[in-house]
Amino acid sequence: MKKLFFIPLVLGVALVGCNKATRDSTTSTDSTTNSGYTATTPTATTTETSVARSIDNAGHRASDSIARAGQSTAEAFDSSAARMSTTGDGMMLKSRISEWNLAGTHLQGDLNSGREIVRTRSDFVGAPTGKVDDDMIEKSIKNQLKADSVTSGLSLDVNADNKGAVELEGKARSADQIGHAIAVALNTEGVSRVTSKIKLDANAGR
Repeated sequence: MKKLFFIPLVLGVALVGCNKATRDSTTSTDSTTNSGYTATTPTATTTETSVARSIDNAGHRASDSIARAGQSTAEAFDSSAARMSTTGDGMMLKSRISEWNLAGTHLQGDLNSGREIVRTRSDFVGAPTGKVDDDMIEKSIKNQLKADSVTSGLSLDVNADNKGAVELEGKARSADQIGHAIAVALNTEGVSRVTSKIKLDANAGR
C-alpha cells in the first residue's frame, strides 16, 4: 500500500518539474527573442538615420551645384549682354555719323574756313512741358565723351539750354574727332541741336 502511494507522488513531482522547466525554457526563449529584437532595433534605426543623412547631404550638394551653375550662366549672360550693348551703341553712333554727315571729309571745309558746325535732329521729341533739364544733359554728354575711346583724351566744354540746344567748345586733333563728339552730343536724349566751336589742334589731348 505504501509503494502504491509513493509512485503517484513521484510522478507528480516529476510533472511539476517538467512544467517548471518548460516555463523556464519558454521564458528564456522569449527573453532571448525579446533581447535579440531589442538589440536589432537600434541597428535598424541607426541605418535609417544614416541613409536619411546621406540623402539629405546629396540633396544639398545637388542644390549647391545647381545654384552655382545658375549663377555662372547668369554672369555669362550679363557679360554677353554688356558686350552686345556696347557693340550696338557703337554701330548706332557710326550710323548716326553717316546720317548727320559728320565724317571728317564732310567737316573739313567748314573747319578750314573757321565756321561753326551745326547739326539738328529731325526726330527730336521734347519733354511734356517743352523744356529739358540742361544740367542733366551737360553731365550726360560729358560722361559719354570721357568714356568714349575716340574723345576720352580731349578737353571739351559742354553747354546746354533748357530747349535742348548744346554748344561744344575745345580742341581736337582731327575732323573725325570733332564729328564724333558732335554725334555723341546729338545722340543724347533731350538734345535737339548741337553747335560745335571745337578747333583743330595737333597737340590736343596729349
